[in-house]
Amino acid sequence: LISNLDDLRSKWSGHAAAIPPEELRERERLRERRVRVLDLCLQSGARPEEVEEALTTFEAAVATAPWSRDADGAPADQPPHIAAAVRRAVDCCVLSQMRNVELW
Repeated sequence: LISNLDDLRSKWSGHAAAIPPEELRERERLRERRVRVLDLCLQSGARPEEVEEALTTFEAAVATAPWSRDADGAPADQPPHIAAAVRRAVDCCVLSQMRNVELW
């Protein structure tokens, strides 16, 4: 408890230790993921667990697609506009899946 209070005090006073850039990127990635899941929940009316499961399934399918790998089999770096288009396509698939599940 004392250590947590000390951390809070240091943050309030502006003397907190700098967060490593890797941790900042990871936090931002997790935040973006949560926002994406919640946005899909609002659009579909499904629970976050259901959306997360469908999203993970579709993203795994995209990750194994031949065009998403380089010659060595490693994930290929995609230009931002291609990555955004893939993301939109995956989101549409998730929404379609959630609607189909609702019909059954």
